[in-house]
Amino acid sequence: MQGIFGKDGMFEDFVIENNAVIVDHWHGISLYRTTNCRIINNTVVDTYFGVTYPNHPDPNAEVL
Repeated sequence: MQGIFGKDGMFEDFVIENNAVIVDHWHGISLYRTTNCRIINNTVVDTYFGVTYPNHPDPNAEVL
C-alpha cells in the first residue's frame, strides 16, 4: 500500500499537512510534477523498516 502519492497530472499550490502515514512501501509521501507545493508536519512510518523483504528498494536504509 502506498501512502500519499501524487503522480497523475499536475499539482499546483497543493499542501499535505498533519498526516500520519503508515505504509509498507517506499512511497510514504511522494509528489511529482509540482509547482509551489508544500509537505508540512507529517509523520511517515515504514512498517517493514529494518526487515528484508523482496520489494523494498533498500532493506538496509537508515532513518534520517
